[in-house]
Amino acid sequence: MFVPDSTEPLCCALLQAQERHQLFPSTPGDEARIVLVGVSGGADSVCLLHLLLRFAPLWNLALHVAHLDHNVRPDSAEDGAFVRELAANWDLPFHTRLLAQAEIDAADNNLEAGLRRLRYGFFADVAASLAGSASVAPTVAVAHTADDQAET
Repeated sequence: MFVPDSTEPLCCALLQAQERHQLFPSTPGDEARIVLVGVSGGADSVCLLHLLLRFAPLWNLALHVAHLDHNVRPDSAEDGAFVRELAANWDLPFHTRLLAQAEIDAADNNLEAGLRRLRYGFFADVAASLAGSASVAPTVAVAHTADDQAET
């Protein structure tokens, strides 16, 4: 069984949070809990994916990677390719979508808020498609740095 290294503060903090808050409760029988991890390619979401990979066997998690290409930065396609490669390297299912310019234009007066709404809509759609015959709805996991707006 997986035992986190007590010298790794992040692993220990996540283990304590799981024990205290049941972030990923057990599912009936041997069914794995589906966890859709939103990965932008930034340090925070890549770190979350790494951590969940470490704990997936212990907590019986079936990880999926989701990436929404907002299509607002010239290098956004590179981010998507990086995330796709991460998922492939770890044999994780990968779900992606490229926003159309019309969606971006209609997003909101506040572009950041509009893109956030579209991103969470994408995550909800993917999670719903993964629900299938699972007895427990998929969990969506996202990461944020200290200066990000809390979205969860």
